[in-house]
Amino acid sequence: NAPTEPLPPGEALKAGEQVRLNPNDCEAGIALMGSTGSGTRERAKRKAGGGAPWAGVRGDCGVVNSGRWAFCVWNESGGNLRIGWSTANATLALGTDTFSWGYGGTATKSHCG
Repeated sequence: NAPTEPLPPGEALKAGEQVRLNPNDCEAGIALMGSTGSGTRERAKRKAGGGAPWAGVRGDCGVVNSGRWAFCVWNESGGNLRIGWSTANATLALGTDTFSWGYGGTATKSHCG
């Protein structure tokens, strides 16, 4: 069963749990739409009139400080997006500070601006 509440920091996922988009760690311009019927894919979209050119959201758990980690993203809208990694200290504008790294829909890496 996937968790219904975001996991507190530092808690490991248990067998069968999925990473979810965190409603407590996203910008106002994002509408979280819940998971798909299978419960394995989270859905989000920009709200109409969201204001800022980018609207960010983080997952509800992180990864340890070593090893190899990956995630998968489907762009169902066909719009431009940026995906990547960040620490809890980063802003939600992925890739614009020293605490995050992003990869954009224009095949551009972003870090520190």
